[in-house]
Amino acid sequence: MSWIQALCETYDNYFDGKPLSDAHPLVSVGFIVKQLDICIRILPDGTFHSASILVERSKYPVPSSPAAEGRTGPPLAYPLCDELRYVAGDLSAYSKIDYSPYYAAYDKQLSDWCEARDAPPELIALRFYLKKNTVIAALVGCGLLFLNEEGKVQNTWKDRKTKPVFFTLKKPAEKCIVDFSVLRENTFIPLRHMREVKESWLKYLLSGLSDQQLCYSSGRLEPAIYN
Repeated sequence: MSWIQALCETYDNYFDGKPLSDAHPLVSVGFIVKQLDICIRILPDGTFHSASILVERSKYPVPSSPAAEGRTGPPLAYPLCDELRYVAGDLSAYSKIDYSPYYAAYDKQLSDWCEARDAPPELIALRFYLKKNTVIAALVGCGLLFLNEEGKVQNTWKDRKTKPVFFTLKKPAEKCIVDFSVLRENTFIPLRHMREVKESWLKYLLSGLSDQQLCYSSGRLEPAIYN
């Protein structure tokens, strides 16, 4: 096996959505490795079901765009799993900071993807749920997040003996990255783990690229991505 083929095999193996243990893992084009903090579970009709803290602290490949991978400055959203300040349209109502530009960037990215011809129904369900702008309200309602006396999201907890599990994340709520799961055949499956979701994202991403270069593995002209 040539070194190029070996790289391609390693590259494709990470497409299966398993936890990544390597210090510097190789992931597919259009994906980035992130540690996920909160899991939100929704039903196929876009109804909130439940949420929990991801205590195992594993890292997973999640969809990304070349522009968002090294994001600094203005809001640049990942299209699926992202921080609460991006995915929660109601966060500004529970904060002294206006996070609406972050949500707008995320909503545009996800909505454009959902307009693709092969967008999976689970992705459509996610967009329908997020359009309700009730993410923070749901997390407060199920006891994951807490509000202070001013009705704003609380990021600190003084009493160590009664500290809720959220505060073990040691990061402000707005920086917590959310993983979304949708019920399928009596099991909640992470969207980032669904092959059809990943394939749909790659097709959507590559469809917007006009530049092509020779792929030394396949011998074909393929869309080129520059980071």
